[in-house]
Amino acid sequence: MLPRIRPIQKTKRPIKFLFASLAVVLVAALSGCVTLSEQECRQANWQQIGYQDGLRGRGPDYLGRHMEACAKTGIAVNRSQWEQGRRDGLTSYCTARKGYSEGLANRSYAGSCPVALEGYFIEGYVDGLSAAIRYKDERIYDARRRCNDLRRRLGHADNEKRRKKLNKKLNYCHYQVRRLEKELDNLRRLRRRYL
Repeated sequence: MLPRIRPIQKTKRPIKFLFASLAVVLVAALSGCVTLSEQECRQANWQQIGYQDGLRGRGPDYLGRHMEACAKTGIAVNRSQWEQGRRDGLTSYCTARKGYSEGLANRSYAGSCPVALEGYFIEGYVDGLSAAIRYKDERIYDARRRCNDLRRRLGHADNEKRRKKLNKKLNYCHYQVRRLEKELDNLRRLRRRYL
């Protein structure tokens, strides 16, 4: 005996759920622009905030985001303390070691290092990008090898179900190769900017 299939009931619940979900996403997206909360603005140690921004390699324009966040609460930003803290943070950020890790992680460089330190950072950054390129090349080689193996197995598949499954895996494998090649192109393009 076949199980009884219930008819689909039309309901407004999915639409309400959709609008509620969109509202949550919109609020989250808009609040993502705020760098500091009202409480953080009131208790701000601007030199420490500048130091943290410098450690993250943020440019001088990032102060404008803090100003905008704190202006909503009527609190002024102490620009000179923030700039002093940022300069101190950049001293730790603008090193060959940090440049290497930023390049390896494929993070963009905002051009925030002072001229006296930028050469060290860029040297490490290019080395990190080069290491990321080598790693991406290896991943592409491995992915192509997997695709070739899947193609070979597909040619020897003995039934339709097996062929469908292998074909699906092969299509996904090709997608991965294309994605990796695009990432590799982006890394090479980024490295060329600094050579």
